[in-house]
Amino acid sequence: MELASKAQRKAARFALYATESVQGETAPCIEPLPQDRRFADPAWQQPPFNLIHQSFLLTQQWLWNATNHVTGVSRHHERMVTFTARQALDVVSPTNFVWTNPEVLKRTVETGGANLVNGAIDWWRDALAAPPAGRSTTVSASVPGTRWRDARQGGAAQRPDRAAAVRAGHADGVLAAGADRSLAILKYYILDLSPHNSLVRHLVEQGHTYSCFRGATRRARPRTRRRPLPAARIRAAIDAATSISGGQKLHAVGYCLGGTFLAMLAASMAGHGDDRLASLTLLAAEVDFTERANSRSSSTTASSPTSRT
Repeated sequence: MELASKAQRKAARFALYATESVQGETAPCIEPLPQDRRFADPAWQQPPFNLIHQSFLLTQQWLWNATNHVTGVSRHHERMVTFTARQALDVVSPTNFVWTNPEVLKRTVETGGANLVNGAIDWWRDALAAPPAGRSTTVSASVPGTRWRDARQGGAAQRPDRAAAVRAGHADGVLAAGADRSLAILKYYILDLSPHNSLVRHLVEQGHTYSCFRGATRRARPRTRRRPLPAARIRAAIDAATSISGGQKLHAVGYCLGGTFLAMLAASMAGHGDDRLASLTLLAAEVDFTERANSRSSSTTASSPTSRT
């Protein structure tokens, strides 16, 4: 009954807004979330697109009401349902369709439809370039003179051959650390997406040695509990990468859980006077695991629609 009442009030607000907007400019009945920039273009304030995006935002707000503060539901499951419902609604956002997106329509008129043709060509090119299901591609072979080799058991420290073009004064090594499941993202997507924008290729051409370490993050089993911690294994990878780079300092890059262990190791090395790390860069890596009850409640408020009514 409460949700039905909210829906009626939102429908009344929208009807009043629609009536006033026909007569002239009027303040919107609902504002998008601060981080939502989809409707920032002034074209969305012109009819009929103002009505389209306002109705969408009201629906989004009502859906948030329907999936939050539900009695008898755990906070974990509530957040799962809220996230899934939000993703499902975003699929039908008016920004995703040509005839309901004024920015796309304007661009289509300006280019005579060439933007749609180019988009279709890009989609077809991506579809043809996609690897078969269950397989991944590597473009590391496109780096001139690149060869990869294992340097330590239990983790792979890999390097490109120094036969690639080098420049004096850039002899520091680069070590990238990531977990097994994140290695494909770290190595093939973020750092080595394609030959023309590959960070790995750029580093090699500047004379750096590039090493990549992966560490298993599986749940410990009785027969594997005596294996060294990932941080200790990363230290072994640092030893190997230092040897590969000729004793030069390393610029360490940690992704996901690999970054967490790398941060632990960097703190330990600093405490023991080990200065082999010249810099530390973390990507999507968490280093503070304290309970964040207060921040959770504040983040929920910040991510919720501006009005619950």
